[in-house]
Amino acid sequence: MKKMLLNRYSMKLLGIPVALSLCAISAHGAMVVSVSSVSVAAGTNGAALNINIQNTGPSSQNIDAFSLGVSVGDNHITFTSANISTSLVYLFNADSLFGPTISTIPPPNGQAVLASDVSLSSGNTMASSTTLGLAHLLFNVAANTSAGAIAVTISPNCNTANACTSLSNLAGANVPFTVTNGTITVTTSSTPEPSTFLLGLAGLPLLALLRKRIA
Repeated sequence: MKKMLLNRYSMKLLGIPVALSLCAISAHGAMVVSVSSVSVAAGTNGAALNINIQNTGPSSQNIDAFSLGVSVGDNHITFTSANISTSLVYLFNADSLFGPTISTIPPPNGQAVLASDVSLSSGNTMASSTTLGLAHLLFNVAANTSAGAIAVTISPNCNTANACTSLSNLAGANVPFTVTNGTITVTTSSTPEPSTFLLGLAGLPLLALLRKRIA
């Protein structure tokens, strides 16, 4: 059974990469794959953001398999994995072939993540205006990261190695989609620098002496 599912997955996502990429470029589908932007403090390990999928069209749409490529252009952000613990109900909830961990890249940890999954049954037929979770991405933020927004980019096609996004239905046909990118907004830590903390301690004896003189 599992072998049959893997073969089905391979035909859908790996056997027709050219067709997938061409369709993703030329068609403006009702399906939207988007980044849920987050704010994270510099020096945070195990931070997370979610990738969602929404059906903005007037009719239902079956999704039976997907591939997802996400990247950042700042080496202070390091992706560590992708799983199905999305904040919204996962696309293949209780029906995932590869979950809970769905990333193939990393490893190695870096500025790109590639994830994929396929339904164990007949996919999810998403009703109009439905939004579901597609992936839960984990990442680390270096302590020396400057404050500000860092772009998180979803690959809109499969033209680049290790950066492939595609959707397919139960029949193995490509499902057109668009992407909405997002940001990781890095904030500086509110913890005082060691030198500032020591300077504050050094002033305590002086305050005590002043209080004695006033008294």
